[in-house]
Amino acid sequence: MPTLRPTAPPAPTTTDATTPDAAAPAPPPPLAPLPAEAERLAQLAAEDDAVVVAACTTTAALLAHRGLLAHLRAGRTGVLLDPGERGADEVLASPLEDVVEPGVRRAGRGALVVDGAATPLQVALP
Repeated sequence: MPTLRPTAPPAPTTTDATTPDAAAPAPPPPLAPLPAEAERLAQLAAEDDAVVVAACTTTAALLAHRGLLAHLRAGRTGVLLDPGERGADEVLASPLEDVVEPGVRRAGRGALVVDGAATPLQVALP
């Protein structure tokens, strides 16, 4: 299992006379694998020695140009929740217009993309 470390230190907080002393504690910073471990996961995924599952926002996926996430995107296989979101079709370089329903977005709707071909998907449980 990869060793995890905080991606960024928590932001410093300031208090003044109007701030209550019993303020809620700040949530811990998100965890991310160390760069060497992420590189090893990418290598394992490329060699088909492991199944790698990653979760991120559409924006984060679109901004990944190298590393593990970029490698996973290049495979053009994955699950996209909310395929109607702006830029979702660019994440796995696959057209999604056939799986996007017009109108109100429904919770759990998504697309299963395998080698660039999209199939509608419904997640059963939240």
